[in-house]
Amino acid sequence: MSSRGWRPTIGAICREGHGTAFRVWAPTTTSVEVVVERQGVPAEARALHRGADGAFGASCPDLEPGVRYRYRLDGDGPFPDPASRFQPEGVHGASMTVDPGTFRWSDSEWQG
Repeated sequence: MSSRGWRPTIGAICREGHGTAFRVWAPTTTSVEVVVERQGVPAEARALHRGADGAFGASCPDLEPGVRYRYRLDGDGPFPDPASRFQPEGVHGASMTVDPGTFRWSDSEWQG
């Protein structure tokens, strides 16, 4: 299977023009919130909804790539996303939403 055919199902998934979907597996947790952190604005918590498989998720159409976020589990945290694709402040800092589809490869001449 090519990497273009693979689609992540956990973490923050940016969908061009449609914001970001968040999904985290937390089967022993009662409630999960994504805490959105924007510079100069108080942090905003948004509830994620529990699925039958123990994962919590929500779609946030207003959140584009570049937003920092963490998760709050049963009121504890906030914690970085264990499935984060980018940790600009290191493993203990906030996670950041990214759209891998916008990455422009600069090594097209690489022969392997």
